[in-house]
Amino acid sequence: MKRSIILLAVSAVSLLASCCKSDEPVQLNVIPYPESVTKLSNGTFDGVTGASIRYNAAFSEKTVESIRQFAERLSSATGEESTVKKGRFGAMNIRHKASLAEEEYEISIRRNCINVFASSHKGVLYSLATLSQMLPVEVYSGVPAPEGTDWTLPCVSINEISIDCSVNS
Repeated sequence: MKRSIILLAVSAVSLLASCCKSDEPVQLNVIPYPESVTKLSNGTFDGVTGASIRYNAAFSEKTVESIRQFAERLSSATGEESTVKKGRFGAMNIRHKASLAEEEYEISIRRNCINVFASSHKGVLYSLATLSQMLPVEVYSGVPAPEGTDWTLPCVSINEISIDCSVNS
């Protein structure tokens, strides 16, 4: 009996693990291509339109302004207002992670939210650039996208260690 319960528990854990992460290759149309892209599930995040964007207090006003500009582009393109507030939980959460290098970022897109981790302004800026490239091109236009535009994002995990080649040592 005890052995059956253990086998059942191991099977359940294996099944859950296989549902959450996939070895299936993911191709994103972003430049530069991130160092690591992993498919998390077959689902999509469809909360981009009217997204509530939250950030924590560790970021500078310059970084918060970049987040607001991203939200304004989203609002203009989707036709629904995206809000930006200091706080813990929203459709998109931008969090400070001190262990990341200055230009490094991590993005986790799940069915219920997007989590972005960075340690600096550059990391946040680069992560928002990656997210923008994953969205329809209308996000750059400043005018509402045509009705029926697909604003969904695939459930993926993205890790990038950016190196700004334009900076002189």
